[in-house]
Amino acid sequence: MSVAASVGSGQLEHDVIPCDLEARATWPWRGTVPALISESSCVVVVSPLISLMRDQCIKINYTVGQGKRRVATFLGSAQVDREEESRVLRGEYQLVYVSPEKMMSEGFLVGLREMAARGALS
Repeated sequence: MSVAASVGSGQLEHDVIPCDLEARATWPWRGTVPALISESSCVVVVSPLISLMRDQCIKINYTVGQGKRRVATFLGSAQVDREEESRVLRGEYQLVYVSPEKMMSEGFLVGLREMAARGALS
């Protein structure tokens, strides 16, 4: 079953996509499509590529958000807005790109568990 079909049927819990040279051209969209289909919850994409995460957020917010609203953000060493993590954990975004270091931080993991418990995490 495709990722989009899995999300549409409510069966997708997670999708692991390797980030290697062959997959690099397609992997960001594998996280983006489920997030945009599932408007009521958040999809988290883990990536070590900070510049790519930032670029994806800019493009998605400009196209999907029509430049008027932010539907995507990233958390990692390049994030300068210290309140962004709080907004993520409140469920304000459909799509969140996260660095591996941020993903493994205990506080963030606790927040994700709380989001999952209230149904705000895809």
